[in-house]
Amino acid sequence: ERLAHPLSANEELNLLASIDHFQSGFYGMRKFMTTPIPFPLVQMAHTLVMVYVFTLPLVFLGDSSSNMWEDCITVFLLTFGFVGLDATSVELDDPFGDDANDFDVGAYAQYAVDDIIIMINDADGVEWADSLRYKMHADVSEPVDEDESAGLLNPPKHSFLWRMGSYQSGAAAV
Repeated sequence: ERLAHPLSANEELNLLASIDHFQSGFYGMRKFMTTPIPFPLVQMAHTLVMVYVFTLPLVFLGDSSSNMWEDCITVFLLTFGFVGLDATSVELDDPFGDDANDFDVGAYAQYAVDDIIIMINDADGVEWADSLRYKMHADVSEPVDEDESAGLLNPPKHSFLWRMGSYQSGAAAV
């Protein structure tokens, strides 16, 4: 066997379950990104919102029992709500793009790579972790020093392994 400390059955099952969840999430995002929204549907939604917003004040013209300021506030709030929903739908059209409000998929991928490097460092040692970093085109011109090795053995709190409880007081639970 290649592992210095083989995984227990529970650790292996947790690892396989984590990989399954990761793949399910990836393919769910991929399906979401590649499913097109028909342009006529988007165009009709924008048109209906604008027609509704511009004809809404006409509804309040026939009502002589209400106050004009109340009608203005009601029209403003309804217009603000519908135009806001329309703007939100435009932002949600492509949530994985490069806009300011989009998800930072690159950061989430980097978290996953960090966790994989941590697992490989724990299971196989620094040489194998360096080999993976080299294959991932990371800067491995310098060998891993003591500080970086300690950083790999003490994952940050956002790390998947930290959340799963695989680490106890900075050391791997074997």
